[in-house]
Amino acid sequence: MEIFQRKIKSRAVLRDDDTILVEIKLDDNHHEIELCLEIEISTLTITAARGRFIRSPFDRCADTIGLMEGLTGVKVAAGVWRTVSGRVGGPEGCTRLYELVMEALRVAMQAYFRVRWGHLSGETRLAQMREALKDECYIYSHPELELKPLQDSKWSAK
Repeated sequence: MEIFQRKIKSRAVLRDDDTILVEIKLDDNHHEIELCLEIEISTLTITAARGRFIRSPFDRCADTIGLMEGLTGVKVAAGVWRTVSGRVGGPEGCTRLYELVMEALRVAMQAYFRVRWGHLSGETRLAQMREALKDECYIYSHPELELKPLQDSKWSAK
């Protein structure tokens, strides 16, 4: 017997040469929430953040959506998780907003990597990614590994 289900759908688009737009939606048994973040590529700064509760367990849940505005100006860098938690989570915030913003930032970083390295050849791109992600991922942390791609990834962002 299924007792809970959750779907999160996200996408990132290149709005212009210096803006990534991330749209994300959570749909579960209790919530349906949409968020949108705009990230300036050159500075990795959130330039706009908005959202809406389509469905929530209580009428007052939507009171927290205004907290999204507090993300404008936040730099996507070390410590961003703590910053976001303090601005949209906690006793005055919403756990689901916090979770969605975190996922939106992960999606934004994937898009950023494509923009930053998408034009490079495979070996050059791999070297750049290994340097940037050496403490974040098994593959990139071990340059001694011989790697064979399992798929033909479409890396170009444009």
